[in-house]
Amino acid sequence: MLKKSLAAFIVVLGLLATGCALRTVALMPDYPVPTDADDLMATASAVIVGEVRSSSVAMAGENGAGWAETHATVLVQRVVKGDISAGQSVDVAEMGGQYRLTNYTTPTGILLKKGRTYLLFLNEGDGATRYLIMEPSSSAYPFDSTGQLTIEPMNQWVTLDDVKQVTGL
Repeated sequence: MLKKSLAAFIVVLGLLATGCALRTVALMPDYPVPTDADDLMATASAVIVGEVRSSSVAMAGENGAGWAETHATVLVQRVVKGDISAGQSVDVAEMGGQYRLTNYTTPTGILLKKGRTYLLFLNEGDGATRYLIMEPSSSAYPFDSTGQLTIEPMNQWVTLDDVKQVTGL
Protein backbone atom coordinates (compact mmCIF):
# COMPACT_ATOMS: atom_id res chain seq x y z
CA MET A 1 0.00 0.00 0.00
CA LEU A 2 2.80 2.39 0.89
CA LYS A 3 4.55 1.68 -2.44
CA LYS A 4 1.36 2.53 -4.42
CA SER A 5 0.83 5.74 -2.46
CA LEU A 6 4.46 6.73 -2.88
CA ALA A 7 4.32 6.00 -6.63
CA ALA A 8 1.15 8.09 -7.03
CA PHE A 9 2.75 10.92 -5.06
CA ILE A 10 5.83 10.82 -7.28
CA VAL A 11 3.69 10.93 -10.47
CA VAL A 12 1.71 13.92 -9.16
CA LEU A 13 4.91 15.65 -8.05
CA GLY A 14 6.43 15.01 -11.49
CA LEU A 15 3.41 16.51 -13.25
CA LEU A 16 3.56 19.60 -11.07
CA ALA A 17 7.31 19.97 -11.61
CA THR A 18 6.97 19.80 -15.42
CA GLY A 19 4.48 22.65 -15.47
CA CYS A 20 1.30 20.78 -16.22
CA ALA A 21 -0.68 23.99 -16.53
CA LEU A 22 -3.49 24.42 -19.00
CA ARG A 23 -2.12 25.48 -22.38
CA THR A 24 -4.08 27.74 -24.75
CA VAL A 25 -4.16 27.37 -28.52
CA ALA A 26 -5.78 30.21 -30.47
CA LEU A 27 -7.69 28.97 -33.51
CA MET A 28 -8.37 31.33 -36.38
CA PRO A 29 -11.34 29.86 -38.26
CA ASP A 30 -12.42 31.44 -41.51
CA TYR A 31 -16.14 31.80 -40.83
CA PRO A 32 -18.37 33.50 -43.39
CA VAL A 33 -19.49 36.69 -41.68
CA PRO A 34 -23.09 37.80 -42.25
CA THR A 35 -23.64 41.30 -43.55
CA ASP A 36 -26.95 41.65 -41.69
CA ALA A 37 -29.79 39.64 -40.14
CA ASP A 38 -31.39 38.91 -43.51
CA ASP A 39 -28.09 37.45 -44.75
CA LEU A 40 -27.77 35.39 -41.56
CA MET A 41 -31.28 33.99 -42.01
CA ALA A 42 -30.81 33.30 -45.73
CA THR A 43 -27.52 31.41 -45.32
CA ALA A 44 -28.62 29.26 -42.36
CA SER A 45 -29.92 25.81 -43.22
CA ALA A 46 -31.72 25.68 -39.86
CA VAL A 47 -32.74 28.21 -37.21
CA ILE A 48 -33.94 26.82 -33.88
CA VAL A 49 -34.59 27.66 -30.27
CA GLY A 50 -33.28 24.91 -28.03
CA GLU A 51 -31.86 23.99 -24.64
CA VAL A 52 -28.36 22.56 -24.31
CA ARG A 53 -28.74 19.25 -22.49
CA SER A 54 -25.12 18.10 -22.53
CA SER A 55 -21.79 18.79 -24.17
CA SER A 56 -18.50 17.05 -24.78
CA VAL A 57 -15.23 17.88 -26.48
CA ALA A 58 -13.47 15.77 -29.11
CA MET A 59 -10.56 16.34 -31.43
CA ALA A 60 -11.46 17.08 -35.04
CA GLY A 61 -9.46 17.37 -38.22
CA GLU A 62 -7.20 14.96 -40.04
CA ASN A 63 -7.14 11.73 -37.96
CA GLY A 64 -8.41 13.64 -34.92
CA ALA A 65 -5.20 15.66 -34.68
CA GLY A 66 -6.23 19.18 -35.55
CA TRP A 67 -8.42 21.16 -33.16
CA ALA A 68 -10.94 20.67 -30.40
CA GLU A 69 -14.62 20.74 -31.26
CA THR A 70 -17.36 21.08 -28.67
CA HIS A 71 -20.48 19.03 -29.38
CA ALA A 72 -23.65 20.13 -27.62
CA THR A 73 -26.79 18.02 -27.56
CA VAL A 74 -29.62 20.51 -28.02
CA LEU A 75 -33.28 19.70 -27.38
CA VAL A 76 -35.24 21.65 -30.00
CA GLN A 77 -38.08 23.69 -28.50
CA ARG A 78 -39.05 25.73 -31.55
CA VAL A 79 -38.17 25.63 -35.25
CA VAL A 80 -37.92 28.93 -37.09
CA LYS A 81 -36.40 27.46 -40.26
CA GLY A 82 -35.28 24.05 -41.47
CA ASP A 83 -36.19 20.40 -41.58
CA ILE A 84 -36.10 19.78 -37.82
CA SER A 85 -38.95 19.01 -35.45
CA ALA A 86 -39.65 20.44 -32.01
CA GLY A 87 -38.83 17.76 -29.43
CA GLN A 88 -35.97 16.40 -31.52
CA SER A 89 -32.39 16.40 -30.21
CA VAL A 90 -29.64 17.62 -32.52
CA ASP A 91 -25.86 17.67 -32.20
CA VAL A 92 -24.46 21.18 -32.60
CA ALA A 93 -20.72 21.40 -33.16
CA GLU A 94 -18.58 24.46 -32.74
CA MET A 95 -14.86 24.93 -32.97
CA GLY A 96 -13.06 25.24 -29.63
CA GLY A 97 -13.19 23.79 -26.14
CA GLN A 98 -10.91 22.25 -23.56
CA TYR A 99 -9.42 18.90 -24.51
CA ARG A 100 -7.11 17.31 -21.96
CA LEU A 101 -4.65 20.02 -20.89
CA THR A 102 -5.23 22.34 -23.84
CA ASN A 103 -7.85 25.06 -24.17
CA TYR A 104 -8.67 25.71 -27.85
CA THR A 105 -10.16 29.18 -28.32
CA THR A 106 -11.54 31.22 -31.21
CA PRO A 107 -11.80 35.02 -31.28
CA THR A 108 -15.61 34.97 -31.46
CA GLY A 109 -16.41 31.60 -29.90
CA ILE A 110 -18.93 31.41 -27.09
CA LEU A 111 -19.18 27.64 -26.34
CA LEU A 112 -22.79 26.76 -25.62
CA LYS A 113 -23.46 26.13 -21.93
CA LYS A 114 -25.41 23.20 -20.49
CA GLY A 115 -28.83 24.22 -19.19
CA ARG A 116 -29.02 27.45 -21.25
CA THR A 117 -31.51 28.07 -24.04
CA TYR A 118 -30.34 29.67 -27.28
CA LEU A 119 -31.59 30.89 -30.63
CA LEU A 120 -29.18 29.16 -33.03
CA PHE A 121 -28.44 29.75 -36.71
CA LEU A 122 -27.00 26.49 -38.04
CA ASN A 123 -25.44 24.95 -41.13
CA GLU A 124 -25.80 21.29 -42.00
CA GLY A 125 -23.01 19.07 -40.78
CA ASP A 126 -22.14 15.51 -41.67
CA GLY A 127 -25.28 13.62 -40.76
CA ALA A 128 -29.03 13.90 -40.42
CA THR A 129 -28.95 15.42 -36.92
CA ARG A 130 -25.48 17.04 -36.79
CA TYR A 131 -25.25 20.77 -37.38
CA LEU A 132 -22.43 23.29 -37.31
CA ILE A 133 -22.85 26.62 -35.63
CA MET A 134 -22.28 29.43 -38.10
CA GLU A 135 -20.04 32.39 -37.15
CA PRO A 136 -20.47 32.02 -33.36
CA SER A 137 -20.88 35.59 -32.12
CA SER A 138 -23.65 36.31 -34.65
CA SER A 139 -25.22 32.84 -34.73
CA ALA A 140 -25.92 32.00 -31.08
CA TYR A 141 -28.22 34.19 -29.00
CA PRO A 142 -28.78 33.14 -25.38
CA PHE A 143 -32.01 33.70 -23.52
CA ASP A 144 -31.60 35.21 -20.06
CA SER A 145 -33.23 33.92 -16.87
CA THR A 146 -36.42 35.90 -17.62
CA GLY A 147 -36.76 34.39 -21.10
CA GLN A 148 -35.54 37.49 -22.96
CA LEU A 149 -33.30 37.05 -25.98
CA THR A 150 -29.85 38.60 -25.44
CA ILE A 151 -26.83 39.28 -27.59
CA GLU A 152 -23.16 38.40 -27.10
CA PRO A 153 -20.93 41.47 -26.57
CA MET A 154 -18.59 40.47 -29.41
CA ASN A 155 -21.37 40.44 -32.03
CA GLN A 156 -20.38 43.26 -34.34
CA TRP A 157 -22.45 42.36 -37.40
CA VAL A 158 -26.10 41.89 -36.50
CA THR A 159 -28.34 43.78 -34.09
CA LEU A 160 -30.67 42.04 -31.67
CA ASP A 161 -33.69 43.97 -33.00
CA ASP A 162 -32.91 42.79 -36.55
CA VAL A 163 -32.57 39.17 -35.37
CA LYS A 164 -35.92 39.39 -33.57
CA GLN A 165 -37.51 40.81 -36.70
CA VAL A 166 -36.25 38.15 -39.15
CA THR A 167 -37.03 35.28 -36.78
CA GLY A 168 -40.34 36.56 -35.45
CA LEU A 169 -39.24 36.19 -31.83
